Amino acid sequence: MLLLILIYTLLPSTLLPSPEHLLEQSLSQYSKNISFNYRIIENKLGHYSKAWQTKEFIHSTKVNFSENKVLVFDEVKDGKVYKSQEYFDDDLYYKIPHGKEKHVSVSEKDRIEFIKHSSIYSPVLVLKYLLKNKKQIKKRADDSYHVFYLNHNNGRISVKIDKRTNLVKYIYCTSYDSFYGNVRAKTIYHDYNIASDFCFPRKITQEKLGIKTFESLVSLGEGSAKIKLPFNYKMGGETEKIKEEIKYKKYSKNIHFLILVNSDSRVLIAEFDKHLLLIGAPHNSEIGEQIIQKCNDLFPKKPIKYFSFGHHHPHYLGGVRSLIYNGTEIITLGQNKKYIEQIASFSHSLNPDRLHKSPKEIKFIVFKDSLRISDDEFTCGIYKIGDLSNHTSDYLIYYFPNEKMLFQEDGLWIRKGIGDLGINPRTRGIYDGIKKWYLDVGEITQAWPLSSHFKTELKMDELEALNKK
Repeated sequence: MLLLILIYTLLPSTLLPSPEHLLEQSLSQYSKNISFNYRIIENKLGHYSKAWQTKEFIHSTKVNFSENKVLVFDEVKDGKVYKSQEYFDDDLYYKIPHGKEKHVSVSEKDRIEFIKHSSIYSPVLVLKYLLKNKKQIKKRADDSYHVFYLNHNNGRISVKIDKRTNLVKYIYCTSYDSFYGNVRAKTIYHDYNIASDFCFPRKITQEKLGIKTFESLVSLGEGSAKIKLPFNYKMGGETEKIKEEIKYKKYSKNIHFLILVNSDSRVLIAEFDKHLLLIGAPHNSEIGEQIIQKCNDLFPKKPIKYFSFGHHHPHYLGGVRSLIYNGTEIITLGQNKKYIEQIASFSHSLNPDRLHKSPKEIKFIVFKDSLRISDDEFTCGIYKIGDLSNHTSDYLIYYFPNEKMLFQEDGLWIRKGIGDLGINPRTRGIYDGIKKWYLDVGEITQAWPLSSHFKTELKMDELEALNKK
């Protein structure tokens, strides 16, 4: 064996196996017609109480592999059981999401993302995709692995094949997320079952953003199922990116709203004598830039000196990278300081924003429970209600004593026209927060959602009456 390895390493590069040959050799060891059952533990990031908090979901999944098709049947329990179906072949991708009865429109980009995601089931589709794009494949030197990678519009796919077994050990898939930037999923294949005619890993794990997002336990399945595509089914085109539409609305002499139509949200501008305080910047750097530009247009002589967000969810914090680049001071609780530093440090090379092109030091104002910003005529008080909100541990409310107005982001859930049903836990949390800080509130306003059947402005008298029910 040692002699063979030595001979292999001394061969001229022209005599060494080509990437195409090595990929085909690896692919040949995975059966082309087979079914597998998976018990998948998913740790999913979401809108939870703390930054980086995940929720565990258990999936029961069946995947049928054939010569040129892959069919996925998934069930996940979240209170009740939700089912999904996916169909993939050389030309098409079809998907019925969890809890839906009909398929959704998907594009070629979605099809490529499915190839990446399929690595939690098997390396087969990734190997086939690399072979299909063999002219673009690049190879990297490594003592233990054949390493091949492919750059494409949506990121990068890389595979490490063990030189001893010609089986895939690692797959790395990088995609772009407008909030987290370049997100690399590292899939690891463990404990291969070596059969006479095919191989498969008994365990597959995936890591993303420092979190073990998937752990799959694999077993052989029986039989096959079918997915019937609609007659003349075709995939949709790429969704055109829509620029956020921003409208201005004045609330008072010193308080202004920017209505973000597509985000169904609004941010608050507090106007002081010489500067502005911005509260909220949804989703991503692009929207953050639009908000900054709108503030500059409306108040050309007043910079955005401060930026605050009511809690750590992307709908309110997403544009923070643009504010950091702008030189704005970031007001935050101590518990979120590291999180903001991480968001600022992530690479956005797949879709560079201004902070990626020219990194800036973050200017922080860190506080514990409350903070007061004021000049001679106008004041904003920022108060932590945290777990009282029944939503997140870092929840903030904003009080303007001149107007007796309280601004918060998503705590009001009072249906329009149905004021006699009492209040839910999150609305009660806003009420309890007001009482905790002894705030003399006349009206409560909300950032999101704006176009639903829930109220976005509420008189304190009405909330007091509802609280007594």
